[in-house]
Amino acid sequence: MKIIIYSSTFLPNIGGLENIMAGLADELVAMGHQVIVYTATYQQHATAVLNYPVLVKTSNRQLNNAIASADIYLEANISLKNLLPGLLNRKKWWLVHHIQYDHQNSPLALLKNQLCKLAKNISVSNFISKKLSMPSVVINNFYDPIFTHTNLGNRNYDFVFLGRLVSDKGVDRFINALHATNKNYSCLIIGDGEDKTDLQTLVEKYNLSNQIYFAGMLSGKALVAALNSAKTMVIPSIWDEPFGVVALEGMACGCKIACSDKSGLREATGNTAFFFNPNDFPSMVKALEDSLDFLPSVADQQNIQQHLMNHSRSFIAKKYITQFESSRL
Repeated sequence: MKIIIYSSTFLPNIGGLENIMAGLADELVAMGHQVIVYTATYQQHATAVLNYPVLVKTSNRQLNNAIASADIYLEANISLKNLLPGLLNRKKWWLVHHIQYDHQNSPLALLKNQLCKLAKNISVSNFISKKLSMPSVVINNFYDPIFTHTNLGNRNYDFVFLGRLVSDKGVDRFINALHATNKNYSCLIIGDGEDKTDLQTLVEKYNLSNQIYFAGMLSGKALVAALNSAKTMVIPSIWDEPFGVVALEGMACGCKIACSDKSGLREATGNTAFFFNPNDFPSMVKALEDSLDFLPSVADQQNIQQHLMNHSRSFIAKKYITQFESSRL
């Protein structure tokens, strides 16, 4: 099949959506399909060597002409600026929803939900699917195969956090919870963001500088090694995570997961995590300590491995192709 993908943000930008759409395109090409990606992200500084062309969208006419000779048009999240090509190619138009369009039920959100009814819809989690006002097929996101379990021995850190250092991610609450344990737990914080300075100040206030380490941004083998150095990955999100690929990355590196009992995180972890209420410190403290005390059984380990296999890039890409092929019958 010839598949046109539109993702407003794409490589070389860094983020979850960019990585998922790039990985999906790569896997579809590996399966023998022809893929062309269109994006609003300028490509002058792109350095990655990809197996498919990435073109900057200059007009709706340009994109519409490309879709005309394609079998499938897949758009990452609905965009009003990008609406016309979808409407003109409704039989080929698929939307994959990585976010919910609620915005406190604003007119824009309501309009987007209505327009989605004109396309075929995929949601990355049941949580997102339930937020839409029309039926959608649920196909979870996958994790990058670079994340693997390489450390079978002792792990230097009790906890690791990976993500943006912004208020929605709840890192301050995690630091408060660590302080509340009054124990000498060690933690590695990976990432950067506008709250980094405030978080460092909080760590100093609690005299935890010898226990909590800020590693900054890591990627590739350095990131995999860092995750393999921790016993439990903590995901203390306050906001509703649409899915939570970071949980899969931690599990693939051998981390146990302690996370907020919210939104798409239960799906991402396969209900194998230690869940807590991010607004309840005793709940968080108990989950953190329980995760460190837990010794997974053989059955537990098998369940985790099966969950990871079901969220491999090839497994998820095949689900997309199954839907695309069924829509053309």
